Amino acid sequence: MKDTYIFAAQSVAGLWILDISNPAKPQQLSNVSIGGEVVDVIVEDSLMYLLGYSTSSFLKIDTTQGIWIFNIANPEQPRLLSHYFGISKYVVNASPEKFA
Repeated sequence: MKDTYIFAAQSVAGLWILDISNPAKPQQLSNVSIGGEVVDVIVEDSLMYLLGYSTSSFLKIDTTQGIWIFNIANPEQPRLLSHYFGISKYVVNASPEKFA
């Protein structure tokens, strides 16, 4: 959660960004799809780090896996900054500075 936004990792449905400024009526702002499963999310300042994983690609290179870094200065239009596919789903709950 950041400010009045919730960032919900929803597996193959991607990541949903919701505005909860009115908790009785959450508003969907955007959805980010990476082609695989979003299994974790870290938000710090205007950056969002997604951890992607694909069960169909265990033990082989798959570009749906890895760390995806987005600029979320405008939560309605997340902008992809970079993608690193050398990380598996087993690296979770890490600090964003470890990816810098």
